[in-house]
Amino acid sequence: MVLLIIIIISLIIQAITVYSALKLVRKTKFNSAWILFSAAIILISYQLVTELIKIYNDKPTSYKAFSLWSTVILSLCVAFGILYVRKMLNYIESINKQRQLTERRLLNTIIYTEEKERQRLSKDLHDGLGPLLSSAKMSISVLATVEKDPQTSEMINNTAYVIDEAIKEVKDISNNISPTILQNFGISRALNNFVTKRSLPVDIKLNFSSNFKDSRFNGNTEIVFYRVGCELINNAMKHSNATMINVNLEHWSHHLQLTVSDNGVGMNSDIIEQSVSGMGLKNIRSRINSLNGEVLFMPQSKGSKIRVTVNV
Repeated sequence: MVLLIIIIISLIIQAITVYSALKLVRKTKFNSAWILFSAAIILISYQLVTELIKIYNDKPTSYKAFSLWSTVILSLCVAFGILYVRKMLNYIESINKQRQLTERRLLNTIIYTEEKERQRLSKDLHDGLGPLLSSAKMSISVLATVEKDPQTSEMINNTAYVIDEAIKEVKDISNNISPTILQNFGISRALNNFVTKRSLPVDIKLNFSSNFKDSRFNGNTEIVFYRVGCELINNAMKHSNATMINVNLEHWSHHLQLTVSDNGVGMNSDIIEQSVSGMGLKNIRSRINSLNGEVLFMPQSKGSKIRVTVNV
């Protein structure tokens, strides 16, 4: 009678063990060793059920009783082992989540510090070098009103032209380092402005489309998305040999998605990975991962397509 009760209790524990083992199959990423281990646990449970049926039909001998007790003890050991493994896997999973969270926080801090330094440098260029060049231009303009020989006039005109170009260059550099349109109007207008004002070869057409205009998102999200978008556009222009590049920005209730596609020879992931002049695919992925998003590279028969999605 005692053995019967023990077997019933063992069966209940074993059922819980089988359930836990099957749940862990997915957590172990369908590891074949764990699948075989789970199958063994199911077989042990089946053996306990058959032994329980035999007890009803026939009183077990001392040898059979010893075998039953051995099976019961084995099943209990396996059950507690499974529970311990589950606890260990949950602990490892929590450690990994904490590590990923720490990495994201660290990367967000790096991105924030980088952008603050960009803003400082942009402001120094705009408020420091810009006025100096403007003052030089005013002085040249005064000299242009004074009578002088043709050679001197030509030199003054050339100098004025160079200063004008320098002022434009300073504005462009300042805007590229830290675009004020991104801070004031958001990601859609900033990317549209980047595409519109991008100097293009005559044989490349660059199109931008968006299903929103003035929606605003978290500042870090906008900064990362803008930098990644600019890098993907630059990579397409440098490596794809395309004549048409399409940039599509979309926002739904919970997602922000950027798709950059072209009709060129195609860019495999190795080309983007080894892009030494820009971020490279690893850096792009790490930045998007900091937003808990994903980068999907989609090779096509003609051209290539890269899709970046983040949860907003």
